Amino acid sequence: MTWCVVGIYEGEEEEIRNRLYEDGDRRFLVPEGSLKTQPGQVTTLVSPEEDIHPVSNVGEGEAISIHDYGADIGKLGSSINRTFDDLPILPFPGGAQRVRWSRPSVPGAA
Repeated sequence: MTWCVVGIYEGEEEEIRNRLYEDGDRRFLVPEGSLKTQPGQVTTLVSPEEDIHPVSNVGEGEAISIHDYGADIGKLGSSINRTFDDLPILPFPGGAQRVRWSRPSVPGAA
């Protein structure tokens, strides 16, 4: 787990924070908030375990942002390329349980 500071240099981005839930053998995502950012804005993320947050360009032009992580993700590993596109997004978890997903391991990481 690490922190991240994001600075928006150009364009507009939207981040949607999701959580993974399971009900029997069915897994799905539940959105738990969103944030739209514009040039000059700085946001922070102190990621809880198992954070899932797609970021989209919601402006008309190019979007450029700088992410500064509080750990060497090259050494510790990252789930930045992990996708959950195959899961439905539901508005409310009902009686489902929040579950964890595994981050990929990096050979040689401590």
